Amino acid sequence: MKIGYVREIGFGIDIDIRRELLHIEGIFKIYADSENSREEYRKMLSILSNSDELFIWSIEELGDEQEEILEQWRSITSEIGANISVINCPVIKSKRDVPLEEKMVSDMALKILSYSAETSNKKLKELEKIYDEE
Repeated sequence: MKIGYVREIGFGIDIDIRRELLHIEGIFKIYADSENSREEYRKMLSILSNSDELFIWSIEELGDEQEEILEQWRSITSEIGANISVINCPVIKSKRDVPLEEKMVSDMALKILSYSAETSNKKLKELEKIYDEE
């Protein structure tokens, strides 16, 4: 089954637009969380199975920090056995039948982009503190 997940994040494309982009991809079972909630994410994980494919707009849907993103990716793909498709970065994929070279590129891209997501989030939080102090 195709399952989508979106969560409100502090920057980037609005959650409603990301939800619509998932609809365009043919995903109609979509779980959505606010920025400070992960309740729908936990519900989605509880029903996700090895025959499912999870569609997310970006890896930031999985977490704010590199370690969290990588752990969630590992949990979904290894423990649950579901596939993940990242719509805004198609090179990142977890398909089982991917050639070794594609898997290597996907793993490298995942690590680089999860690092980028964490550093961006840290910078945004620093800027928020500066603006809150003014």
